[in-house]
Amino acid sequence: MTRKHLILLSMILLFSVGFFLRFYRFNNLPFGINHDGSLESLEAIELMKKPLPLQVHSLKRPWLGETLFRYYLAGAIKILGPTPSVIKLASTFISVSTVIAFYFFTRTLFDNKIAFFSTFFISLSGWHIIMGKSVWRAISLPLFECLTFYLIFKALKTKKTIFYFLSGFSLALTTYTYAASRFIPLIVFFLFTFLFIKRKKEFIVNKRSLVILVLSFFVFTLPLISFAFKYPSTFNSRSDFLFVGNRIKQTNNLQPLLDNLKKTALMFTVRAGGDDFFVNEPLLDFPTNIFFIVGLLSSFYFIKNFNYQFTLMGFFLSLLPGLLSIPNGNRNIGVLPFVYLLSGIGLKTSHETIKSVFKKKMFIPNLFVAIFFLITLVNVWKIYFGKNRREIFGFYPETTIVGNFMKPLLNDYYFYLTDNYPRDVLTFLTYQDGDPFLKHYTWLEQKEEFLKVNQKNKGIVFIMFNNPDNQAFIPLLKQKFPNGEVSELKYIDDNINRSAAIIYTVHKI
Repeated sequence: MTRKHLILLSMILLFSVGFFLRFYRFNNLPFGINHDGSLESLEAIELMKKPLPLQVHSLKRPWLGETLFRYYLAGAIKILGPTPSVIKLASTFISVSTVIAFYFFTRTLFDNKIAFFSTFFISLSGWHIIMGKSVWRAISLPLFECLTFYLIFKALKTKKTIFYFLSGFSLALTTYTYAASRFIPLIVFFLFTFLFIKRKKEFIVNKRSLVILVLSFFVFTLPLISFAFKYPSTFNSRSDFLFVGNRIKQTNNLQPLLDNLKKTALMFTVRAGGDDFFVNEPLLDFPTNIFFIVGLLSSFYFIKNFNYQFTLMGFFLSLLPGLLSIPNGNRNIGVLPFVYLLSGIGLKTSHETIKSVFKKKMFIPNLFVAIFFLITLVNVWKIYFGKNRREIFGFYPETTIVGNFMKPLLNDYYFYLTDNYPRDVLTFLTYQDGDPFLKHYTWLEQKEEFLKVNQKNKGIVFIMFNNPDNQAFIPLLKQKFPNGEVSELKYIDDNINRSAAIIYTVHKI
């Protein structure tokens, strides 16, 4: 078997592992739907029903931002239907595609070894696997980011005009993915500025190709630029709301910025600090977090090399969206490719160091890599797929169970809910033909408001958390609706067995 065939076989095996971990019980690990993913899906249904005129940014719901991912989601829903499985499958497919694009990006920048090691780490990335199932538009950013950098470096190597055109097109598409993508053109600008300083003569010769890249980017970004000028408050609403400068003004000191610097420094290896998915856990699992640190230090050591300069530049500039708002794995999703590239660099550096020590025993450095490959795989399986896996906060399994219970009964019962069941999840799960944002249930602030409900032409179902306070309230419902019955919905999955809701059902008279 030739070296070329061995590399190809290794990549097929690696991609297979990455695909397997993303599709294995993809609808149940984790079980449930995220509230933001539900919102994305609801607006995707809206776009499906009225795709034209083209919307580049949500106008009705500014916080939902760019629409490229939702148009893609709308296509999946149109073909396969508006179900939880379909939207998670569509989102997971983006995640899988990113792994492939990431490999080609890293391969154009570094050698086979770093590309393979880096792709191994992103293939087994809990951060990327979970985000891929969130149905957030943020998951589309790393895909187009990797495609853009791959095409740019391909253009620089081949000097072919088509790659310069495609680079501009891909960079433009990147800006339609997620707010953090606005920093990707900045990385590209610094990249070409740096290259111009180093290779001025070459750039003068290829100025036509560079003009094509810029024009391609500008033309395809024009609709978004036009929207930004026409609706500046809408375009910037989310970033303005989260801007760290607001907290600096409130406190009249730089402490909020210092806090963000600390959170940014710790989120990969100590605590991610997110609102969902990764809160008290780091974004990187062991031993990826160790090799990330080694890779970061190694890149500074090899900083005279352009490839390492670009990696460090991309890494630090990609941290700006979180640093200027609230750092976490969602707002810093643009840094994900650089983080796993640094981890791959760290493993290669470790491998080369051991190889230099054991020059006559080549099996030792290879055994080192094999052991850490196995440790990474076992640890990822244990954390995210094993029977005693970590439960991922933010997928709302109890709410999903409630929504699945409600949907087949919508024609026969009125539903009244209280407590913190995310309404966006319920609205998506109970979607009927028509307005996707129409709620087929009534949510009440206090359970005592249930007693104001009067029975009409359907049965009634009251749903609330199963806790002592609500259990004590059931007798009051029985007094008003004596023909009702109490039941319970449970969330059961492997080692999980807990109540999802207590239900009081009043059948139609």
